[in-house]
Amino acid sequence: MILFLRLLSAIGASAVFGLLAAGLLPYPWLLSAVLLAFAFGTAFMVGTGYRILIAVAFRNPAIKAAASWSGATTGITLFALLGWWGLHLRGGNGPLFLAAFAVALNIAYLPVKGACLLAGCCTAQRRIPGVTADLRHLEIGTALALAGCAGLALGLGHLPLAAMIGICGHLAQRYASRWARNRLPENLLFEADAGQELVPLAVLSLVALAQGLLAA
Repeated sequence: MILFLRLLSAIGASAVFGLLAAGLLPYPWLLSAVLLAFAFGTAFMVGTGYRILIAVAFRNPAIKAAASWSGATTGITLFALLGWWGLHLRGGNGPLFLAAFAVALNIAYLPVKGACLLAGCCTAQRRIPGVTADLRHLEIGTALALAGCAGLALGLGHLPLAAMIGICGHLAQRYASRWARNRLPENLLFEADAGQELVPLAVLSLVALAQGLLAA
């Protein structure tokens, strides 16, 4: 069941991104959706295997060779940065791209946290002031709220707002969850439980904020 939830994270988020962003490509809607979903899913899976690739490349037993949500987030966020930049250079619809990504990013987090609940892992080591709920339940609720609000803003045509809500909100959530678990990274690239996703998420959040300010 845990493996199923992790696969659902990749497949579900890819499908959501493809369906929402299909208008970006000059092909029939379904073909565009499939191509974009495949690109998103490839970035997700390559990022998920990040630590495995590093361990093999450096032949270092100290590096944990395991599937990584941090790596998956890093992979899809780098994909989003490159995709947005390419659209920006070509005069494409960058706001739609980021808005679709913002919804998919938070959708992806839901099955991942469900898997944490089933596995009994990722409990808090620090208490967030004023919060008594299980951190994993809180993360699921927050991700659901972010996905819903970003999706609503996208549906209403407020694309920069959708991107800001989903991307900046997810960055704040990831930072808070790492703080609560005492996992704020020192080495963003190679440590066993790295938080390398925070850097590209911060860059993408700045892009989303700048896009929102320019649209205001």
